[in-house]
Amino acid sequence: MTYSKCWDYIIIGSGIMGLSVARELYARKKESSILIIEKENAIGLHASGRNSGVLHSGIYYPKDSLKANICASGSILMSNYCKEKGLPISRIGKIILPINKNDDSQLELLYKRAAANNTSVEFMSNWEKQATKLIESSLVRYESEQKQSTPMLTGESSAKRLYAY
Repeated sequence: MTYSKCWDYIIIGSGIMGLSVARELYARKKESSILIIEKENAIGLHASGRNSGVLHSGIYYPKDSLKANICASGSILMSNYCKEKGLPISRIGKIILPINKNDDSQLELLYKRAAANNTSVEFMSNWEKQATKLIESSLVRYESEQKQSTPMLTGESSAKRLYAY
């Protein structure tokens, strides 16, 4: 297939990221031509349709790093977009468990990064009690609290809504 048209922007992939970039370009430069190239037979089927849907808060990255800032602001922007457009989004939170007792220092590092990046966290230092509590507790109880800071969305429906924009 040959195209004789020149495009101002070419975006590879019609998942959440590709369509978000296209949406933002269109909003800022309506006169520009945008081509989205997708290898699947429909939008949102590749990574966006198969990933966990977690909108990361930036706790894995140092304060004021580019990744921490992009995660935090991206999570807020996408959460607001989903709410505005009536897309399904859950605020279920995240529980990080150490694999062994020696991982406590890593948990402490994540806790400090979360605090530095203004992400609400609850720290439990005794990993055995934490694991026992998780196993014994009903997951529905954790989901119903609605005070968790890790939003989660469905990739395929979000991509379809971005495409409709």
